[in-house]
Amino acid sequence: MREAFLDSSVIWAFVGPVRFEPHHAESVTLFDRTDVRRYTSRTVESEVRNSERQRDRLYASLITHLREGRRPEEFPTGDLGRHLVHRARGLVRMIRKAEADTEYFRRLTQLEAARLREAFRRIEKPLVDSGKDVYFRDLLISRLGLSQKDASVVADFLLWSPGRTALSMVTLDNGMLRSVRQALDPLLEDRLGSEGFARSGAFMTLTEMLKTLPV
Repeated sequence: MREAFLDSSVIWAFVGPVRFEPHHAESVTLFDRTDVRRYTSRTVESEVRNSERQRDRLYASLITHLREGRRPEEFPTGDLGRHLVHRARGLVRMIRKAEADTEYFRRLTQLEAARLREAFRRIEKPLVDSGKDVYFRDLLISRLGLSQKDASVVADFLLWSPGRTALSMVTLDNGMLRSVRQALDPLLEDRLGSEGFARSGAFMTLTEMLKTLPV
């Protein structure tokens, strides 16, 4: 039985829709596999819930914008995080093409909430505890160049990994993967107490993970 530790990008890919999540079908395949146990941490859950609130605010703002009769291209995106800007611009294009209206945003909010519930239903409980080794997290930030958010998730995975020989961390964050593959193994070799930790080869893209599974 394979074990997959999922970061927030894979969970959101499962939520979809495919218009905004090009890896939706792959993520659904991973969630549908009966020979894979899916895990994530409380840190990732918190990150997902925060993103959910940001998306809900975005959809509510778009509904208000439309009800006020303002033009789609006037919708401000400057204050949005980088992950939401792409979605907001795509939604504005849909409005301009008459492919989205207030009812669409209400349905989208309901769909995403339902898909998130389904995603966490298929993830093993209890969730992996958030790592409490702040020094280790800061070491990942300084040596790998990770953001604090990414370092926290990677630390959760590594601190939980000893003794799990069939475990992989699955992500769609190519920047994080590059940093891990370039610098993680030397860091772990230098750090006392890292025996048994997963090495860089355990970090995979969604596509790479699926290729390792039986057809």
